[in-house]
Amino acid sequence: MSFISSSPISKSEEDIFNFKHYAKKIQKIIQNSSDNPEPLTIGVFGKWGEGKTSFLNLVEKQIDVWKKEKEQNGILKYHFNPWRYSTEEEMLFDFFDGLSKMMFVEKNSVLQKVGKQLVKYSRYTKAVKLSASVGLSPSNKVGATFDVSEIMKALGEDFVGKEITLEVLIDKINEALKKSNYNIIVFIDDIDRLDKNEIYTILKLIKLNANFNNFVYIVALDKDHVAKAISKRYGDSIGDGEAFLEKIINIPIHLPKIEKEDFKFFFDAKLKEVIDNLSFSNRKEEINEIRDEFRFHYFKRGREVIRVFNSFFVSAFAIGEEVNLRDLFWIEYLKVNYNVIFNYIKNYDFSNLEKKLITINDLFGEPDGIGNKYKILKGSSRDIVNLLYPHYHRITKERLRNDQVYIKSIDEKLRINSPNHFEKYFSYHTVGKVSEFKKKLVYKNITDEKALKLKENLLSIKTDVSNKVHRFYDVLESLIKEEGLSNEFFYNFLFSNLDILPESEKDVFGLTYQSRIVELIAIEIDKSKNQNDTLNLASKLEIEDLCHFTRKFKEHKDIRNKLNELISKKAKKKYLKSLAPFFHNTLNVFNKAVMKYWKEYDEESFNQYIDDKTNNFESIVKLVRNFPDFYSSHNSFNNLNKGNYDYMKTLIKVDAIYKKIEQFKPDLIKLIDSTYTLSSKDESSELENLEQFIFFYKIDKKLLN
Repeated sequence: MSFISSSPISKSEEDIFNFKHYAKKIQKIIQNSSDNPEPLTIGVFGKWGEGKTSFLNLVEKQIDVWKKEKEQNGILKYHFNPWRYSTEEEMLFDFFDGLSKMMFVEKNSVLQKVGKQLVKYSRYTKAVKLSASVGLSPSNKVGATFDVSEIMKALGEDFVGKEITLEVLIDKINEALKKSNYNIIVFIDDIDRLDKNEIYTILKLIKLNANFNNFVYIVALDKDHVAKAISKRYGDSIGDGEAFLEKIINIPIHLPKIEKEDFKFFFDAKLKEVIDNLSFSNRKEEINEIRDEFRFHYFKRGREVIRVFNSFFVSAFAIGEEVNLRDLFWIEYLKVNYNVIFNYIKNYDFSNLEKKLITINDLFGEPDGIGNKYKILKGSSRDIVNLLYPHYHRITKERLRNDQVYIKSIDEKLRINSPNHFEKYFSYHTVGKVSEFKKKLVYKNITDEKALKLKENLLSIKTDVSNKVHRFYDVLESLIKEEGLSNEFFYNFLFSNLDILPESEKDVFGLTYQSRIVELIAIEIDKSKNQNDTLNLASKLEIEDLCHFTRKFKEHKDIRNKLNELISKKAKKKYLKSLAPFFHNTLNVFNKAVMKYWKEYDEESFNQYIDDKTNNFESIVKLVRNFPDFYSSHNSFNNLNKGNYDYMKTLIKVDAIYKKIEQFKPDLIKLIDSTYTLSSKDESSELENLEQFIFFYKIDKKLLN
């Protein structure tokens, strides 16, 4: 699976636009002028993405198959890409170095002599540049005649005692080229990617620094861009830049206009390439719609087609199974070519649940209405928007806006103008994506107080988000915080249906999402003025969730006190019937809160419960284990310190606990004496916590010598 390549074509069989016939004409021009020693510059003019580089490649292919006739010069090709250099000097010097190295590769001894002369020429220009930079010469013009022998020696060429000028070196190069019986064809591409100074350097190279006989320059460029870039150097307007280009370019070649039939064939070929890569060939109806709706004027050049298809490829790979491919293609077209319009549609707030279709008028207003947005629709964008969101006047009589058959059809086909599918086209993933439409249905269910429908739609959202519980929680959170919603109904619904959130799923802080919902509702109630139904609401909660709920009441102390009493009542009702002591679950952080409120509101039954449930050594160990600090990040208990022991004394009859330890483990009591020291480790075992309890109890009762 891969993107569509935007690289220039390199083979004649890839030439969908039939440029090769024109390229053959250019080859003939070069061939017929091969016996003319005058330097020649051919300019290949074309806009970005129109295929200039591909055309150069085709010209080169024609030159490769050119059969040399009698008395005609041979051909030597040199490709120079000026875009890869960071400085103008580097660009110029590397041009000559690369050209000379290419000539050394040839077996022709005369060409190798040309290469040697080019090396001298390159070194001399470097020397002149260096001498100017250190103040040895006031200028570096072609006619400079000063002695630079010391610099030349340093560069590896000994010209001591000789007067050397650039003109002398150019004459030697031209003389050697004439004897070689070769024409040098220099291909230069990407000029229009350079800045204005670099463009000037290349033009100077062609017309001045490397204006050698038997040289043919084939230069690809965007004429308007280059003329504009150099216009200020040679005049005041783009016309001055064009006039200067005319002096440089001997033969201007404009890329041929692409025939509509060829462009359509190119479009179809790229469409098939994408569809095959995505394995969507079974979606024939949608694919044929794309083909049928293509118009030549939607695209200015071939590279635009490739950009749209590559954008479509990424989105179709992500969400192609969940949307209509035809609609996805044209919305991607807008994204690439009319990004402002795309973003306007993307950010459209479709909040009217009663609407069955989204039309162009819904998005942009009535064409003649006040505040309409039609003015942002430029070029082909209005045609495309009309394809995606047709106004009902464009729908046939059998498909009027309220026609349920048509509405059902666009919904089944996953169309972008269906409110049920609109948002998918901008999500780029659908697994775990929360449907805005379903959220609006849930909102309506709450407003109408329809509990069964509400649960059904919430469970549907839960299924959509798959294992992304945080997304489902975010939906509930946004509804809880929504102003003006029927909070009393919704809170009661949630507290009666907490099981819709997985109890096992926890957030990054270790809190279950059930508990987060309970705490969030408590915060919202605590901020509000209406507290009337709080106790009835809280009564629906189990003890642990009730503790979460209670601890978030900061403003209303009276409500909190009543909730504390409710904890006490629920604890008695639940735990007195249970065989296993609740404090055996030592990881429950609310055990101490339950003990506190149970004792506060019914001390007698609490004390009796503790006494009854500590009738064995294991239960005593578990009870003590509830009081040292617990570190959830390390999942470990620390030492039972003096502060922990003092708090334990406020809740538990420690004398009775000590006597029971003495009864069950008398040797352990004897083991703890004045030499006992607390563990220095970060983690303590259950037995170590019990030893620490005995130690602090003995200190408290002055039982240590």
